[in-house]
Amino acid sequence: MNRLAGTLAVIATLGWGAAAWAQDDPMVVLDGGLTPAQQEVFAPLQTKLVADAAAPMMMDVSNNESVYDNPPPPAANSGVNSGGVKFNIDATYFNKYVFRGVDHDSTAPNGDALNLLINAELEFDLGKYPHPFFGVTTNVYDSDPQSRFQEVLPYVGVRWTIAPFTIEGGLNTYIYPQREGFNTDEVYGKLTVDDSFLFHTQHPVLQPYFLAAFDYERANGWYMETGIQHDFIFEELGLTITPKADVAYIIHYKQNFIYENDNDQGFQHADVGVELKYSLNTLLNVSRRLGEFDLKGYLFYTDKLQSAVTGDYVVWGGFGMGFAY
Repeated sequence: MNRLAGTLAVIATLGWGAAAWAQDDPMVVLDGGLTPAQQEVFAPLQTKLVADAAAPMMMDVSNNESVYDNPPPPAANSGVNSGGVKFNIDATYFNKYVFRGVDHDSTAPNGDALNLLINAELEFDLGKYPHPFFGVTTNVYDSDPQSRFQEVLPYVGVRWTIAPFTIEGGLNTYIYPQREGFNTDEVYGKLTVDDSFLFHTQHPVLQPYFLAAFDYERANGWYMETGIQHDFIFEELGLTITPKADVAYIIHYKQNFIYENDNDQGFQHADVGVELKYSLNTLLNVSRRLGEFDLKGYLFYTDKLQSAVTGDYVVWGGFGMGFAY
């Protein structure tokens, strides 16, 4: 009977403790029906039961991500190629092919035919290391009396961004089909400055650059150019307007197959104009994960700076499409 009475006393005590916890009172006092020895045995058990019952209500939700909504999936039109290989191709019709201050259309009796200029380039993105690239530029001119492919320009090089500078260097090979005697090669270097750190702006302001190219095969001559440009970006419209200006100086630089004058030296030409780029991704709501499609337009004026130096006065421009991935 004493054992049964003790058991009933324990059950009654635990039930009273649970009722006390249900009333948000975690402090339960053991009394009535238990001897001091029984209280010593069962008090830890009662404390553990009360603590286990209160634990769900006192858990720390600071690290429980389920209390927040999951982030939404990326928008269908967001995202770009983040891989290690970049590719771009441009196809543009120009009213004239003007290269380094010289109008190549002067070879044809009809200088008003359109030129198709195609450029394709592949670049390997190695992160903080120099980025190797190679590409080819081709000019197709139907009115040329000797070759529709006036010029084929394969090139290879590296680009390396060490903020705020972008350093580029490489090799250009000039190939003139059916005018092979004019083929030549040059090495070049280019330095571009991201001046946003000077103006505390999100994007570069003038992006000044300096280019130097040395023709080591035919002329042992130099072509040097410096210029600036600024991008006016209208993101909501998908439109970028880029005014540009540059000036060139040459030292014994032969102007390809158009002019032959080994004595040319001095300020050769200046360009001023604008480039337009309109995103078809924005217009057609096409995801950039599929690549970037752009309409492009160009309008420039080239001015000959010295009468004794080879160059042309010409207004030229064109329109075309570009794809980058």
